[in-house]
Amino acid sequence: MYITENDFEHLKQVTINAGKAIMDIYHKTERGIEYKKDDSPLTQADIASNQIINEGLAELETAYPIVSEENDQWNDEDRAALETSWLIDPLDGTKEFISKNGEFAVCVALIHQHKPVIGLVYAPVKDELYYAREGKGAFLQIDGKVQALKTTAINLQSKNLRIAVSRSHMNPLNNSYIEKLEDPVFVPKGSILKMTDIAVGNIDVYPRFDMKTKEWDIAAGQIILEEAGGVVIDSSTNEAVRYNKLSLQSPPFIARAQSI
Repeated sequence: MYITENDFEHLKQVTINAGKAIMDIYHKTERGIEYKKDDSPLTQADIASNQIINEGLAELETAYPIVSEENDQWNDEDRAALETSWLIDPLDGTKEFISKNGEFAVCVALIHQHKPVIGLVYAPVKDELYYAREGKGAFLQIDGKVQALKTTAINLQSKNLRIAVSRSHMNPLNNSYIEKLEDPVFVPKGSILKMTDIAVGNIDVYPRFDMKTKEWDIAAGQIILEEAGGVVIDSSTNEAVRYNKLSLQSPPFIARAQSI
């Protein structure tokens, strides 16, 4: 079970509240933009969202360690030894947040024995909450209604497959994969919303080979996509991407709908 039904409902609201705090700052002229040592941006919204999520997780009946992009980082060996832990990106798509294109999200995942077993992604601009639990399916909550998600089955040899491409990261390493596809249609999209769009059926394939993503960038999207029938494959092992490795770096991967 990992967490109780009450905890899960509370977690859904916590994720939404984090997104609403982001939106409060999104509309301000001054959003407190700074830059980390790796030159990635950090805003007041990242910090506000992170605080809400950490406080919300502390209120759950079942407590697990928290690994967040904006928390003090764990020692790699200690973190990799965790059997079950939260993996958080309080604001995935900070560059999209700064550019005000709306394509950013709150990402919350629970990792158990190296795989995501719970995932929530909240896109605050559209007020869309995506969520999944292992073995229980994937869902989209919008306008007070909940719909089950199922990927649109694809044939990888078909023409005009819809391929997600990043708005913020040009990725020439994808070219060798894309060149094998017949007349692909490119769909620009920011953040984890590439994966949720596959779960909904708006995108077919999302290849990412530049190794510029971290585990917290994709974990929540992976369990949502998997529960919707899709896959997120480590291109070096041809198996599902795994988590809580010694490095937080994600491997080159391909996220896609179920194939026929």
